[in-house]
Amino acid sequence: MSLKVLCLGMLGEFSRLPLVKLLAAGVDVCGVVVPGENSPGNPPIRLLPAQKQVSSLPLLTPYRALNIVHLAWEQSIPVYELSRPNHPDSLAALAQLQPDVALVACFSHKIPPDLLALPRHGFLNLHPSRLPAYRGPEPIFWQLRDGVNPVGVTLHLMDAGLDTGDVVGETAVSLPDGISRNQIDSLCAAAGADLMLAALAQLATGLLTHQPQPPGGSYQPLPQPADFCLDVSWSAQRAFNFMRGTAEYARPYLLQIAHQTRQLTEALAYEPDGVLENVVEGGNGREIRIQFNPGILHTRLLGS
Repeated sequence: MSLKVLCLGMLGEFSRLPLVKLLAAGVDVCGVVVPGENSPGNPPIRLLPAQKQVSSLPLLTPYRALNIVHLAWEQSIPVYELSRPNHPDSLAALAQLQPDVALVACFSHKIPPDLLALPRHGFLNLHPSRLPAYRGPEPIFWQLRDGVNPVGVTLHLMDAGLDTGDVVGETAVSLPDGISRNQIDSLCAAAGADLMLAALAQLATGLLTHQPQPPGGSYQPLPQPADFCLDVSWSAQRAFNFMRGTAEYARPYLLQIAHQTRQLTEALAYEPDGVLENVVEGGNGREIRIQFNPGILHTRLLGS
């Protein structure tokens, strides 16, 4: 008997690609759940009516590429917008789907205990770091900031904590220089989807192996403006990859050089072993070259 799988995710690539792979493998996806805004005017949960074209719903208007909602509609899979996971109506609606297991790949609401207990095999969450390191909502950002490469991907059981459940599987993903955030999400999602499929194969045999997370670890919050500061003690490669991988935030990168704050906006290239006569050398127009340790970063100044 095949397992009935409930998929929870958002509208980005990290949620889309696992669903693509699950459907291609013939997994019985009984429902898809996306987060809704918890506001007085919203019901705790609602079934989204299928649309043939990009929906006019506020949830979908920023997105023109296919996402998990469109993928589900194409396969006649019901899609729910979940605004209050702890509401009895939410639990009742999802219980009707009779899921055996739930798979989560990026979801903005915390899953309450009653919902965690709904599938007989519980909830499995895909997290883009090697837990217990980099728990929290933006692990890719912090790994890029710290110069971590390869980054990690972990599939773990969900419990009452945040990213604290037993590890089911993990893998490492090497990042090429200059890779964008969307490309990073694609690589991590593809690796994570393979972990999901392996876990489902174990569940089908009646035994899912898992182990507690090692002690220690770290939790990182959402990035703040100060977290986009650079340091010339970094390597030029680290600064380059951090800027390229976090460019979608559209924030200036602040750098203190000789008691002066420079606002950088775009990483253009780097020379891993380059040495400048001065810490900063001007280029053409807004482009400058900055000495890091080691290497030279070619970058563009903001608004100059």
